[in-house]
Amino acid sequence: YLRVDHVEPPGPSAVGAWQDEERSFAAGHTGRVRGLAVSRNGQLLASAGADSAVHLWDLATHRRLRVITDLAPLFAVRFIMNDTAVLAAGQEGDLTTWSLDGRVLEWVDANRSVISDLALQGDLLVSAGWDARTRIFGMPKQEPLGDIETDGARILCVDISPQGRFLVNGDSNGTLRVFDLAAAARRPIRRRSFSPVTVEFSRDGRLAATWHDEPNQLVVWDVQTRMALRRLALPAQVQRAAFAPHSNSLAAGLKNHEALVWNYDTGALRRWKTEEMPQSVRFSEDEKRIWIGAEGNLAAYD
Repeated sequence: YLRVDHVEPPGPSAVGAWQDEERSFAAGHTGRVRGLAVSRNGQLLASAGADSAVHLWDLATHRRLRVITDLAPLFAVRFIMNDTAVLAAGQEGDLTTWSLDGRVLEWVDANRSVISDLALQGDLLVSAGWDARTRIFGMPKQEPLGDIETDGARILCVDISPQGRFLVNGDSNGTLRVFDLAAAARRPIRRRSFSPVTVEFSRDGRLAATWHDEPNQLVVWDVQTRMALRRLALPAQVQRAAFAPHSNSLAAGLKNHEALVWNYDTGALRRWKTEEMPQSVRFSEDEKRIWIGAEGNLAAYD
């Protein structure tokens, strides 16, 4: 079962009803779909896969527009340059930028190992590496601005607050760190034990969300105070989570083949069974559906 537990203020438990509709299905990748990105104009979806390819999709028609092939499995993708290009990273530790017609525009040797996640905010790009480094680049030329090194643990997830003030990362030792990028020394201003595999900022930068494994919970916390505000008890590990662009909702894909949307203010919860284990999740810009990337396919749920 799923239970919604409001921490502050306390509230009743709630169980979300199962939803049956899977409104669209797009096959195409031949490996896990690990990264998803929606263009700012809400018209395009980019998916990055373990099959070493970026697929571009028309969100109105669900038609695949182009396949861009790389040389190694990909873990993350972002739209850049006003939605005129995509940037992807993965197993080889490099950053590659392609135009939407598939031309290579830029290539940067970023990390010494796998890049597991990317965060983009304004003129800042951040890569999370298995080489224990979180690297910061200036856009659009991906000029190195600095590194944050940890104690040897793989960096699994990263995000930047919308104002570019705070950076948060999570590592394979189960530590979540928050950094103030405006400070002279980039030391963590808060550490938490979260066993993080996903971390996300809300669009206004006030909130962040991550998965906590003891107990198994999706946690929404205040960035300024570092206090947990809402918790959702879960039956399985969260693979990826994403804030809604405008409302107080979170979407998440779970290891036990479930997807959910949780309104962390009202406690309303919707749940779907997925055919494959979700690897990535994104809201459409109008919040009318979520996209789930899994084993070789994409599914959209209203």
